[in-house]
Amino acid sequence: MDRVERVRAPDDPLPACDERIAVLHRGWRSIAPLRRIAYAALIALGVASPVEAGPIYYAFDFSGDGVVGSGTLITSGSTDPSAPFAGADDILSVSGTVNGEAITGLLGTIGPAAYSPDGYFIYDNDFYAAGSASAVGGYFDDDGLLFTTSAGTYNLFFDGSSYWDWTDQGSGITVAFSAVDPPPPVQEPSSALVLAPALVGLLLLSRRRARRGRRRYPPSTSSPTSRSPIAR
Repeated sequence: MDRVERVRAPDDPLPACDERIAVLHRGWRSIAPLRRIAYAALIALGVASPVEAGPIYYAFDFSGDGVVGSGTLITSGSTDPSAPFAGADDILSVSGTVNGEAITGLLGTIGPAAYSPDGYFIYDNDFYAAGSASAVGGYFDDDGLLFTTSAGTYNLFFDGSSYWDWTDQGSGITVAFSAVDPPPPVQEPSSALVLAPALVGLLLLSRRRARRGRRRYPPSTSSPTSRSPIAR
């Protein structure tokens, strides 16, 4: 004979065991989206926040006959492949003072050596953090750093034995130059640090709700014979 399943009417109450399973299933369906969202967000934060090289700050100073300067260099923190020697980072910005005049900014661009807009200087704006231990033997190569103040343009470079400060006034002097790597300014916390505690709290809350649901509906004591018979 063909097997015929009993069809439950809409108003026919579920057996105790089936009702408990249905309630737990509804509870899990309400909690599961929270967990899925939290897990997906944590994974996205880990994938989208790789450790990358960032800007590096250097405090510098130089002095010579009639000139005194100091300030901060910010470099890319990644090697410039166009530099004439290995180990050079692009200089992204410069600030400070020279003879009491504020440095107004970096002149020119980063990349291969180029002439200044007035054609007077050759520069590449590369910085060798290893200093005397670098491949060039100093913090700059013989193209060097080009920047401006309200008083004029300055070109700091290293010729293989001495540092030079050359100006657009047509004069150059040897200078003593030094640089150190200070800590960068305090930055705002990243989005990962802000969101991670909230996501962990969301996961803990979903687990607590799941445990509470299980305690509310203990295992049924009804016997298998109490289930509705199946007609054959």
